[in-house]
Amino acid sequence: MNCKRNGLAAFMVLAIATFWVGAAEVHAVGGDDVNTAKKVSKDTEKCGKAIADKGNQYIQKRAKAINSCLDTVLKCDEQADAVKAAACRAKAVDPGKGKCSVGKLDGGATTIGAGASNGVNKTNKPTLDKELAKYRDAIQKACFTPGKLADVTSILTGMGFNPLENPTDADSLMDQINNDDDGVSCLANQLVLETTPLANEIVALLDPNNNSNVAFALREEGGSISSCPRPLFTGANLECRFDRQGICFGGTTPGIPCAPLGSLACPDDPLVPSNRGACLAKSRILVFAPESSPGAGITTLPISVIGSIGVNCDPEDPNTNGSSCTCDFLASGSIFIPGIGVACLEAFSGCPAGELTCDAGARVDTKAIMDHDIGFCSGTCTGGTQDGKLCAASVQLGSDFDQCNPFIGDPTSCTTPSNCTTGGGTCGGGQADCATQCDAYCDALGPDYEFFEQGCENFCFLGDTPDVSCNVEGDCPNGSCSGKDAQSPKQPFCQCKCLQVGGAESAVADEGSLTCSIGIQITVFDTADPNAKCEDQTDNKLLELPDTCIPITTGASEASITNFERHQGSGVSFGPFGTQGASVTCHDLNEESIRRLQLGGTLTFGDSNIGDLVIPLTLDCADDPSVAD
Repeated sequence: MNCKRNGLAAFMVLAIATFWVGAAEVHAVGGDDVNTAKKVSKDTEKCGKAIADKGNQYIQKRAKAINSCLDTVLKCDEQADAVKAAACRAKAVDPGKGKCSVGKLDGGATTIGAGASNGVNKTNKPTLDKELAKYRDAIQKACFTPGKLADVTSILTGMGFNPLENPTDADSLMDQINNDDDGVSCLANQLVLETTPLANEIVALLDPNNNSNVAFALREEGGSISSCPRPLFTGANLECRFDRQGICFGGTTPGIPCAPLGSLACPDDPLVPSNRGACLAKSRILVFAPESSPGAGITTLPISVIGSIGVNCDPEDPNTNGSSCTCDFLASGSIFIPGIGVACLEAFSGCPAGELTCDAGARVDTKAIMDHDIGFCSGTCTGGTQDGKLCAASVQLGSDFDQCNPFIGDPTSCTTPSNCTTGGGTCGGGQADCATQCDAYCDALGPDYEFFEQGCENFCFLGDTPDVSCNVEGDCPNGSCSGKDAQSPKQPFCQCKCLQVGGAESAVADEGSLTCSIGIQITVFDTADPNAKCEDQTDNKLLELPDTCIPITTGASEASITNFERHQGSGVSFGPFGTQGASVTCHDLNEESIRRLQLGGTLTFGDSNIGDLVIPLTLDCADDPSVAD
């Protein structure tokens, strides 16, 4: 792969200028508008403007000089005969005089990559050397003049260049700006190669492999103009953390950055006493629970999530320009939830591998939809006196007896799980019935949606007794009983989750897009002790959610709940709730420059013992401590 992956160089220049001067989505310049300590300085703004404007001029001048050489060679083809054409081409590479020669076009050495700007001088005669020197000197003046306070490395208050390469002057900064992968000289070469498709065929007429008088820029890549091939990604092992920055939830300033977590930095709404402000981590669990009395309203309880994950990517496959990656949950502290208990997050293996794409174009946005009620679900009674009958949770319909739903009026064709068990049989298969319905429901949403997970209330989900009827969590060892324990009798509603990854609505991702899944198991223990530790909890389990693979991405992620707590009669919907990731190129990953890399994911859980849950996660993979400021 080479510079062509990004299209015409003229458009790349604009993209670079935008990246260096205004990548607002990752606070590359300007920090935030609340904390004045994170404002960009005037010196930094002028430095960034010089880098972008003078870089654009350099690219145009370099491309123009190379194109002038190519035009000269083409004119040689207009000569009357081969002898005159050969003489014309020889003149084009006459050292120090011809437009394609060493000493005229360049000085005989590379003008691309680290160290290329060292030693060049704007008084040099060769055009490419002189223009490179002029660009470097402009940066030195704008960014590194004594007394200037330009910040070229911070992604909060500066330009965002890699601090690991220690750019302390224009030459060291030029090593990043003019790198041999996608730097400014590469972009100029790409402009030439895109606008003159036969450029290297024209250069071949000068016999560059056997003629040292031909400018080095014309023979840099095996006798042709360098297309700046990107080195293959060599693999990476990263740790990405939850809870790097706080954000206001509720109150009068929702969505505004805040610190420290749990502080009073987010003011309450004086007009709506129930609208309290809270400074929470960007990664959090949102609990939506109905009030104890019907119609009294809904309680929302946001809980900050802490911990980290490990992202492990294999070396790039040159045939696919992709890399297989796994995302493993590493650690989390004990998360106290006032009025409920302590939440404990643990890892589980078994999630499918994800992919890092080193080419642009992949679609990696995710969208999760959970519908609390897509219909009734039922199992089948096996054995005993009710053998063969459909069985579903009993529903109180206002009369003195329960009838089996959805078969109201024909109680002889179905039975309740309790009747099935009393008669010596086993009621099972409700999850399978719900999964079939859910698969069809997801297909109906669109071709990009896939069935993710189902939950038939009153039946075990996974564990040692999968798809057997249940009433409480304890009925499903190592699994989960779909529906709330407090709901008795449970009702036979089929919950359905659908997931879209990279659908038609997704934006085309940048190079370096990443998708994978985190395997997490969440358990909540009943305790009033705010200092309770997960490792000390034993038999006071309040909630155990099933093992779940939460999809995360460098793109956008959102989730919503439809028919919230449907069996409570609310019919309320929530969402969408979302996160936004940010990618870095595979070149940056090779250079260990990952300060802008962020992953996001959002998923839902229905009918837990504490309510419906939405979990938006934001993971910061920064290698720069300033990101946590």
